[in-house]
Amino acid sequence: MTHYYQLDPTAPLVFRSGRPFGSGGRDGSRFPWPSAIAGALRTAWMRDEGDVHFQRAQESLECAAAGPFLIGPKGLYVPKPADALVLRDEDAKDTTPALRIHRMRPGKFAEGCGSTLPQGLCPVVVPTDPVGKPQRTASFWRLDQLLAWDSGQPFAMDQLEPSAEPAPFRHRQTSTHVQIDRKTGASKEGQLFQIEGLDFGRARHKDKDGFSSEHWALGARFSTLLTEGLIHLGGERRATWLQSGVDHLFAMPPALAQAISTAPGVALTFCTPALFSQGWKPGWLDNALCGEFPGISGLRLRLIACALERWQGISGWDLARQQPKPARKAVAAGSTYWFEILERPTDAQWPQTLWLASLSDATQDRRDGWGTVIPRIAQDTDFSLCTQG
Repeated sequence: MTHYYQLDPTAPLVFRSGRPFGSGGRDGSRFPWPSAIAGALRTAWMRDEGDVHFQRAQESLECAAAGPFLIGPKGLYVPKPADALVLRDEDAKDTTPALRIHRMRPGKFAEGCGSTLPQGLCPVVVPTDPVGKPQRTASFWRLDQLLAWDSGQPFAMDQLEPSAEPAPFRHRQTSTHVQIDRKTGASKEGQLFQIEGLDFGRARHKDKDGFSSEHWALGARFSTLLTEGLIHLGGERRATWLQSGVDHLFAMPPALAQAISTAPGVALTFCTPALFSQGWKPGWLDNALCGEFPGISGLRLRLIACALERWQGISGWDLARQQPKPARKAVAAGSTYWFEILERPTDAQWPQTLWLASLSDATQDRRDGWGTVIPRIAQDTDFSLCTQG
């Protein structure tokens, strides 16, 4: 049985890569890695078990976690999908050029073109011939709007503007500190450093009318029931309130489950970065790009295309071994993979099992929440374009 939790930070959260802050090496606070959430929840589990000295750290690794997910005032938010191309129409007659969103999909090369893509993998193309310049948009989109757009409904274009960026990313808090000499108890001259945090506090978010009532939080899934209360999360051990009762926010829309159960294929978009043994390619795929989805017996898929964001370098601290984790390359959140469905499980509930499942290779990486996906309707995708070979 799985349990979903909401994490309400009581102070700005600090998550960073380890590079120094400051103009010489800017490394502002970032959205937390799945391992940070998994570690916080497993520490809470050990606390509930009375293990205050973390003697059961190795055992806690068997507790499966997933997240973080961003919870906003209007539901669940997911990273911007890599198959969405947003352009600003410079030819628009309006005073302010309008944004246009285009759906990329697996297709064919134009005559005379080619690439070094692996055999059987299609290029990702824009069906139309759009005009305009690619634009930076909000890094997180509302899940219900994204799924509606997949089904052919218009997208609320104002939600694409950078001004629609979730409040924790717009309202970052930076504080300056000094290093203290342990012998004298005084500050060391010239030893200054800064810390930047993502501010989730609703009382601290100001708008043009004063204080905003926006409420942002983090969501997570855990395989074991936890006691509600304060836990520590991220750098500086910032206090965060853990509470249950948010399962409804993570439910798969019934209409989507029905559509995917009979569709010839499915698009999978990562909510969290994924870890594969072969870089961008899932290790459970064979040379023909076919394989069985990890953890879902009978679901056999064939990869036909993928749209990737820039890879991310990840690391962390191993609590069980008390040493740094090795650095690895991760497929970034928002990346989208298109699969043809070759075989379906006999269990009719398999689409719900696919919802927020992990696509990563290693069992422990899946337990840590790396590579959780949302299945999407692969609208207008011709799965016969790519043939096995």
